[in-house]
This record gives sequence, C-alpha cells and structure tokens, in this order.
Amino acid sequence: MKTHQHICLASSLCFLICAASAAPTEVPPNAATPEEPVVSEEYYKNIYKRLLGRSAYTDIHELEEGPLDLDFSPIWMVRQLNFGQQWPSNQQIREPLGYIGDHFQRLQIRFTSIAQRESDPTVYDVAGKTRVKGHICDFKGTLTLKYVRLAKVPIRYERTEQDQEALYNGTPVRPGVVVGEYKLVEDPAQLRSGILTGMFATNFVMTDHKDVWYATADFQSDHYRNNQFEGIWTSHRYGMIKVCNWGNHRIPNSEGLDIGAGEFSPSDRALPYGWQTYRNAYYVSTGEDSKTALQKEEEAWWEDEVADEGPR
Repeated sequence: MKTHQHICLASSLCFLICAASAAPTEVPPNAATPEEPVVSEEYYKNIYKRLLGRSAYTDIHELEEGPLDLDFSPIWMVRQLNFGQQWPSNQQIREPLGYIGDHFQRLQIRFTSIAQRESDPTVYDVAGKTRVKGHICDFKGTLTLKYVRLAKVPIRYERTEQDQEALYNGTPVRPGVVVGEYKLVEDPAQLRSGILTGMFATNFVMTDHKDVWYATADFQSDHYRNNQFEGIWTSHRYGMIKVCNWGNHRIPNSEGLDIGAGEFSPSDRALPYGWQTYRNAYYVSTGEDSKTALQKEEEAWWEDEVADEGPR
C-alpha cells in the first residue's frame, strides 16, 4: 500500500511540476522586448556598393548618418526630370527594367502610390502593378528604410561650357544613399500571383531645406543606375521561388541579360523572353517595327488589363 501511495504522490508532483512549467508566464507591462539584431555598417555598405556601383558617389564623399524621416517617395515615383532644379531638363525616365527567373523573363513594375506613414516615417505603404508575359497583378506592400547616409559637406555644381544649366540649378546639395527592405504582396485572388521580397538601394541628393531630389550628377554616364531592387518572388499557390530584380536604367545581377556598354541592352538569348519589343523600340532606328514597338513600350499598361499570355 505504501509503495502505491508513493507512486501516486510522485506522479502528482511530476504532473504539477510539468503543468507549472507549461503554464504561460505573465510578462510585466514594462518588460523590455527583444530588439532586432544589430546589423553592421559594413553590411549596408556592401549592399549599396553592389547595387549602385559607381553611381553611389560614396567613394568620393565622407558620409555621416542621415535622418530617417526624410520623404523619399518622390524618388521612387519620379517620371521626368523637369523640375527646373535638375539637368537635363525634360529628360524622360523610362519605366523600370526588370526580370524574373533563370531565363531573364521580362518583368515590368509600376508603383501607383507611395505614402509615408505618420506613425513611423521609416515605413512607406505602396501599391502598384506588375506585368509578366502580358499578365498583370495588383500588389500592395511596404518599403522600410534601414540605412541613410549623407555627404558631410554640401557641394554646388557650376555651369560649364558643355552644360547650359548648372546641375540642380546651382543649389548646394548633399549626395546620399538609402538602403531598405521591401515586401510587395500581389493579390492572392489573381492567377500566378506571389510575394516580392528583398533589399533596395537608392541614390538621392538633399537640399538645405531637406527636399529630396533624384540624383542626376552622372545621369549620362555608362554606369548610371538608380532605385535598384534585388530579391525573390515566391508563388502564393505553389511556394515556388524565383530570382526577381529591377531598377532604373540597369538591373541588379543581370549578367547574361544586359550586354550594353553605354546603356542597358538585352542580349540575343533574352529576346524570346519579352525583350524583343524593347530592342526594336530603342535599337532599331527606322521602320514600322521600330515605330510599333516604341508605341508598345510607351503604353500605360498599368491602367488597363492586358491579354493573358501564359504562366510566369
């Protein structure tokens, strides 16, 4: 009998101990929450140097930490450099260049709205559309700033014999770079939709009044690029993952696609994957093919649905 009682007592104690350990622990209201892991300065430097290359200006300027509450939405929404402060005036900025997958299938992407959050100015709520093989998806998501650096000393560009206007109208500016994370969620109800995630890097200049402008100091140079987005696309339905990159003027990690010396130019192997129209529009100077292709390149595809042409 005593042995049976000892066993029951031991079982009860074991149950109570296990139950106590499994019970949720109440967190004091002022308890510290786990902080995000600290990322080194070198980590972000490597990102913007890889994505922006010589366009980052960071090797010729001594940098310091910049304010995270600047409004960068004009940089990501810029369509034309015709603000009066910038040169060359009335210079049209083409739609971003992008690809998805191992064959460099052409990706087109358009931000239709970007709004900086009042509660957290490092976060931007965005909306827009993507198009692949004529198939359009709507998306919503966020751009989150992680790193902003500015030149310590403002610089002023003067008018030269070659330039009829001084860059930024001679206004003193501080070149800078911003690095962040993005997450764009395509509508799950739409076919062949998914989630785009990754990192981005953007060049800008800031005036004394904290106005942020698109960086154009070497706009006509061979290596010029901006708004570089590097990441992946993950299918909602199947979980399939594909490389997915885009940017202004050039595309990150596009070796095998971009063979242009002075500007972006798609390779022959990429032409069947959505790039033939681009080549005809910008590299065939005469003929009906060039005219038709240019009209297609300049169409506002994000305003209307386009005929579906198969999977991504």
